[in-house]
Amino acid sequence: MRGVECADCCFMGQRLLTHAQASEHLGVSVGTVRALLRDGILSDLRVGPQHRVSATQIEQLRAAFARLGGQEKRLLRSSEAAKILGVSQSTIENWSIAGRLPFTSTVGGHRRYQEEDVRRLQSDGFLARTD
Repeated sequence: MRGVECADCCFMGQRLLTHAQASEHLGVSVGTVRALLRDGILSDLRVGPQHRVSATQIEQLRAAFARLGGQEKRLLRSSEAAKILGVSQSTIENWSIAGRLPFTSTVGGHRRYQEEDVRRLQSDGFLARTD
């Protein structure tokens, strides 16, 4: 795995990243980085007018995500699930609220669906088309 690179900001020998840079390295939104900060999973430092996150923390969190990624099922966004099932995103949301399609929530509050559950729904004929 390639290390986190930060050429523009160091503090007391520690490489620091903006929230946007941290989100890019983790592959999540800036809002998710802020939620990780709010929940105490990450901590930041104020450097001038901006808050910065230690590149070391990001590397450790990215390694933890990679370890989890090998153990967990693939999670789909509602748009991806909708495309597979040939329905709208609002239908996916309604099914998840009704309990027809189980979901997990991200730290940022977004729903994710296990690909296995979506494929099972597809193969069970639940969506039999009446063309």
